[in-house]
Amino acid sequence: MHSMHLSRHPSRVLNGALERLEPCARKRACTVLRGGNGRKAVPLPDHPKPSYIAYAVMARQLRGLPFAGSASRNGIEVYRFEGPKTDLLVVWAYPRKSISVSLRELGIPRVQVVAACDLVGTPVSLAGGSVRLGPSPLYLAIRR
Repeated sequence: MHSMHLSRHPSRVLNGALERLEPCARKRACTVLRGGNGRKAVPLPDHPKPSYIAYAVMARQLRGLPFAGSASRNGIEVYRFEGPKTDLLVVWAYPRKSISVSLRELGIPRVQVVAACDLVGTPVSLAGGSVRLGPSPLYLAIRR
């Protein structure tokens, strides 16, 4: 997880030394800007760790929706949560692999998908009526 976090934040040069963002040791939601010589330059408590962002997205997506069931087929896991007007599907591939799956294979007509986002809340394209699945969950909001 740490290398994924570092790659999403740019490095920069300050006072001739390369500096980069990295997670704080032993802290839940903190990042530090570390200098090229290993010194701690500046703590950045406003930049949470990726695990905190993923947890916040999950909590916002589920927001009290009751669990309605799950299905597992051909390495695809689907958990369904029911809402009053839209349901939420949490979908991922297991074991760790990356596959392209059509919405039809998931039993979802394309016109029913209201919104789709990834683990950290980034919108996901459903171009061509398919979605790329991997070990991280995708959230699909669908009309009932």
